[in-house]
Amino acid sequence: MAESLRKAFTSPSSLSDATRLSGLTALFNIAPQIPSLRCRLLLDVLSFGSSPGTDKAQARLVLGMVRPNVDAWVSKWQLSTEDQKSIYLSIAQVERNAGSPTHAVLAAVVRGMEVDQQSCPSDVAHLESAARLYLADATHFECDLVALPAFEQLAKPGSLCGLLKDVVHGDVARVQAGVSTSAAAAAAVSQDALVEKTRLCALLSCAEQARGSPVQYAEVARVVGLPLDAVETFIVKAVGKGIVEAKMDQMAETVSVSRWTQRVFDKQSWGPVKAQLAMWSDNLKKAADIVHKVIPTQLPPSLATPVSRTV
Repeated sequence: MAESLRKAFTSPSSLSDATRLSGLTALFNIAPQIPSLRCRLLLDVLSFGSSPGTDKAQARLVLGMVRPNVDAWVSKWQLSTEDQKSIYLSIAQVERNAGSPTHAVLAAVVRGMEVDQQSCPSDVAHLESAARLYLADATHFECDLVALPAFEQLAKPGSLCGLLKDVVHGDVARVQAGVSTSAAAAAAVSQDALVEKTRLCALLSCAEQARGSPVQYAEVARVVGLPLDAVETFIVKAVGKGIVEAKMDQMAETVSVSRWTQRVFDKQSWGPVKAQLAMWSDNLKKAADIVHKVIPTQLPPSLATPVSRTV
């Protein structure tokens, strides 16, 4: 019954898209709890937002239906790698059609790709589309794509993914030399814009390595490929973009970066986070122990002494 209704709503007919989408949504809500069926219904619903030419309003409507619960559904249904990948890559396309921010599109692509350690031919289009989006966005610098095994397999010199890797890693010399000229043309981004973004990523790399310690202007100039007298203006530009918080010492010609945007968050990045959380947990435990010992001494004896109860 459910399968027959599904085919009726997904097959070409005189029904409007809005009616078919409403029918599929209602069917999804009442369909038997069979993972394979619910997965197909979810993909059907997503197709109304992921198809080429879908208008923003419809794509946003689909996102509103799916985005809040999709992770819980995927976990509950225990889907195959292929099905999980299809769902999240479909969501990535819906995010594009909805005009969502770059980070939302990239997050969906990463979520879909990270379930599979090997790349397949169909991955190329998804990764290259995500690469174009990242390279064209002068305000976005996080890119977990480069940590994916599937991406690494495609990031060959001269390729679009290879260009993305150079930009994210801040390899100013390679990008400035036009090593990936054809890839830059495919990305539809000017060489100047690519070099500028690569310089900003190089500054982020410098900040990550310094971890708050002062860095000489001369070192910043070397890393970002600018003259020494252009460093301060460049740092002010990075602060204005919100990707770093920094203090410059003009007398010592140093800069100290207290906060920076992390370009890639991979498994290795969890190490410092885990250590920080462990330190906070230990500090809270010590504080609780002190409170437990000190407060009774500040209270009247009647309150400080536990009340004995007789059953």
